[in-house]
Amino acid sequence: MIKYISVVVFLISTWAVGIGQSLSNWLLTANLGVEKHDKRLFGYAESRFLHAYQSESWGTYHMEFNVKRKIFEYKRFSTFTGLGIGYEKATFSRPYNQGILIDATYVDNILLHVNNYGKLQLPLSVNLFYELSNSWVLSGALVSNALLMRRINPPGRGKKYSGSFGTFEWEDIQLRCGVNYRIGRWMLGLESRVINVQKIDRVIFNRIIDDPRTDQTWENHNPLRFDLTVGYTW
Repeated sequence: MIKYISVVVFLISTWAVGIGQSLSNWLLTANLGVEKHDKRLFGYAESRFLHAYQSESWGTYHMEFNVKRKIFEYKRFSTFTGLGIGYEKATFSRPYNQGILIDATYVDNILLHVNNYGKLQLPLSVNLFYELSNSWVLSGALVSNALLMRRINPPGRGKKYSGSFGTFEWEDIQLRCGVNYRIGRWMLGLESRVINVQKIDRVIFNRIIDDPRTDQTWENHNPLRFDLTVGYTW
């Protein structure tokens, strides 16, 4: 059995090496990512309680699809740029400010928590690839997300307090680095975010939790994040 498996692996490896071509002009990618919770609650009175019953470290999830076009190539280097669509879901239960999302006239005077906070994003990316060999490719990506919609679903509150809220605002600028394995037109990779400059989200960072950054709009905050990527070139 091991002999047959070895033969198959050898044939696949020989086929991949024999391709010997640079990345094609178009690249379609799909990302699945997981990120550590952002558990910052500053001076919020119930912060110890919320941290105590949510001891897990990971719980912000990402899904992203991108179409990219090659704009530059030199020897082993290739540069792509493109657009996509992405979705982020944070599951850490925390208070939020209803008044940011809807007319304050209709806001009930009760404190709500959200443990299902989604964001629909429009990512604009520039990717640099360096081909170490016919099989291994290093990658770096500069990504900037525009926020298109927020999705709030407070536990146990029903449709009155749930909903989608459209917007259009620049949300972040990220630098991601990764390593990819290439077989023919397919690439399988793992990447990590190394820099993240983001707009402070006043839906969850506000006077309710005594956020002291009242005169600050952007922040440099980078919880650990990993993405599994699948790409197809043509």
